[in-house]
Amino acid sequence: MLIAATEYRNWLFYYSLPCLKGILHEEYHQHYALLVGGIILLSGRSISHEQLETAGNLLMHFVEMYDAYYGK
Repeated sequence: MLIAATEYRNWLFYYSLPCLKGILHEEYHQHYALLVGGIILLSGRSISHEQLETAGNLLMHFVEMYDAYYGK
């Protein structure tokens, strides 16, 4: 079965956070929410400088914490 890009986008943007709540431990869910929030902000048709800065901060925090959650 081939999955369309829009289905992946819909999973990431709309369904993943509510579906994974209660399945992922809260700290991992909050960490994943940083990624989702950053990607959503960057996916707009046009984004303001403030949105770009916020997205950058969310994604940088996600990357900085990645090793603490999933590293060795």
